[in-house]
Amino acid sequence: MKKTLTILSITAGLLFGLSATTLAQKSRVRYADKQMELMNFQLALDTYEAAYAKKPNYETALKTAQAYERVRNYDKAYEWWGNVVSYEESTEEDFMSYLAAAQRVDKLEEAGGQVEGLM
Repeated sequence: MKKTLTILSITAGLLFGLSATTLAQKSRVRYADKQMELMNFQLALDTYEAAYAKKPNYETALKTAQAYERVRNYDKAYEWWGNVVSYEESTEEDFMSYLAAAQRVDKLEEAGGQVEGLM
């Protein structure tokens, strides 16, 4: 009985910890979204990048790429669009944005080869 109770306690603690991490991740991204609305672009970018470093996913990569486009940091935008198109969820629009970013930084041929490899 004591062993079962210990196992249940450990399992509950792990599940609670995992759900808390997921909620913290989502609130961090919501905070960055709010900062973008308020035009605090650098704070939003730092927050998006921290969220992505903690838990990489398509949505955060997409928002980061779009934010870099917004502040006209085309080198970083190109890098982040490359991250976006590496996900299975990426759309045709994402590939077009990646190629547009590549054109802005004069890396269109390199990006074209990568897109062919991904498709």
